Amino acid sequence: MKLTLRGLSAIKDRLKRLERRVDDLRAALAVVGADLMERVEEGFEREHDPYGLPWKPLAPATLERRRKGGEGAKILQDTGVMRRSLHYRVVGRNAVAVGFADRKAAWHQEGTDRIPARPMLPWRRGPGGLQLPPSWLHGIMTTLEDFYDV
Repeated sequence: MKLTLRGLSAIKDRLKRLERRVDDLRAALAVVGADLMERVEEGFEREHDPYGLPWKPLAPATLERRRKGGEGAKILQDTGVMRRSLHYRVVGRNAVAVGFADRKAAWHQEGTDRIPARPMLPWRRGPGGLQLPPSWLHGIMTTLEDFYDV
């Protein structure tokens, strides 16, 4: 029995082009960064952490201080300043950072003596470091596969 493969040079050429594109991930990471920002925004809309757990409700004293006496108040969204400070940036050739410019975000992410933690970014740690929610990881993989057409 004999098997003859033809067109291998075209496959090799495509793999070489893909290798050159993957060597510098900046363009793909910009797309990933935008996707991750959308996922954080979804948490604000649904008032839950990246793993789907609802944020702690606002305290009665907080609701009283809010505009309109807290009527229709959304958690972490009184003025919108912190939410609008959400951004991403590509770091080097192979990393993307997503975070908030507003320093108050850290208080809400981790909690304080007076403020319960209401995580907006992934925070669970595992053996390999930070554990992204499965849906976030799947989204990143899909974005990269689509970007590189693989």
